[in-house]
Amino acid sequence: MSFATVKYLLVLSLILAFTLWLTYIITSYNTRRGDLHKKPDSVPDYMFENITISQLYNGEIEFQIQSKKAVIYEKDNQVHLVEPEGILYETKNTIIAFNAPSANYRLNNYELTLTNAYVVYANNQKAFWLFAPQLRWKPGISVVKTEGASSIIGSGLDIKANSINIDVKNNRIFLQNKPQLRVSQQ
Repeated sequence: MSFATVKYLLVLSLILAFTLWLTYIITSYNTRRGDLHKKPDSVPDYMFENITISQLYNGEIEFQIQSKKAVIYEKDNQVHLVEPEGILYETKNTIIAFNAPSANYRLNNYELTLTNAYVVYANNQKAFWLFAPQLRWKPGISVVKTEGASSIIGSGLDIKANSINIDVKNNRIFLQNKPQLRVSQQ
């Protein structure tokens, strides 16, 4: 075998070895990278801290939420909020302010669900306080719905019901499931 043939085979062997080594590196990198997507369901896909979420409708703020922490799981299409507080803007005369230990904001229908909500509903210079184990804000129809033993306090009224619906646009409150009303003099 001539020196040129040996040199040619050596170069060819080095190229083959380098190609195999490079294939191994790329394959192992892609395998490791693919393992990142095999995470436990309890681990969020995205996490944010100290955030503000503003929902706009026709260029105007419909509601705004501040939260200490927000996490998103791609599978459930929701933003899970920790200690949210915010203001729902509906008309110039109506403001709904809230805080809660936790909330979920659904990305598909923009519904906001508060857990153990404390809400102030101010309308035309009158304020009412609303407490509910679960409260839903449905922005498309401007309705607040509560579930569980809920109460409204204000203007000499103390109202308790297992379900309260507030039609914000028409300034109406609907009490369901064994409502109780106590009136006090102011």
